[in-house]
Amino acid sequence: QIFLGWFRLGFVVNFLSHSVISGFTSGAAITIGLSQMKHMLGYKVKKSHHLNETLDSLFSNIDKFHWQTFLMGSVWLAILLSLKKIGKTYPKYKLARAVGPLLVVVMSTSLMAG
Repeated sequence: QIFLGWFRLGFVVNFLSHSVISGFTSGAAITIGLSQMKHMLGYKVKKSHHLNETLDSLFSNIDKFHWQTFLMGSVWLAILLSLKKIGKTYPKYKLARAVGPLLVVVMSTSLMAG
């Protein structure tokens, strides 16, 4: 990617099929989502380059589930998604989409610190 960027060869991506690009993007999203589950569930999930090992670690340690962590993560995620929806639906509040993540970080940090 760096090579393509340096030599302005980004147009090469146009020759890849939509299916290839979509599959790569979906795979990256699944990998990133699973790597963040430890923060939502409140317990350690073994890192692995293989999806099946990560899922096995995720489900085999489910007895360590911390419901308070899950509740807090879900609430903050819901606030983020709500602010995004409000900003998209009401043009008057379009700033909510940009300020939402910062607001959630400040609110959650101050709540946990205090």
